[in-house]
Amino acid sequence: MELVNAVMDDNLPAVEGLLRSGANPNSVDAKGHSVLSIAASRKETSIVRALLHAGANGKEPTVLIFPSANGSVDIVSLLLSAGAEVD
Repeated sequence: MELVNAVMDDNLPAVEGLLRSGANPNSVDAKGHSVLSIAASRKETSIVRALLHAGANGKEPTVLIFPSANGSVDIVSLLLSAGAEVD
């Protein structure tokens, strides 16, 4: 839950530190939203990049919805490079 909180706080140093300490880059919040989806929806390019670098699943089915809707071209490009599915 610490990683979820760090992502929600847009706290890149905390996210990076938690990932280095072994936090799961595929963690989910209480509603089942992945930290990658949360970061992508909040337009946090650096956090998305850190999560992907740590092994977050860029292929999860809904990860492109919010960054596509809010015009986050950099995040969409990162996710597509990580194998996000367009369908």
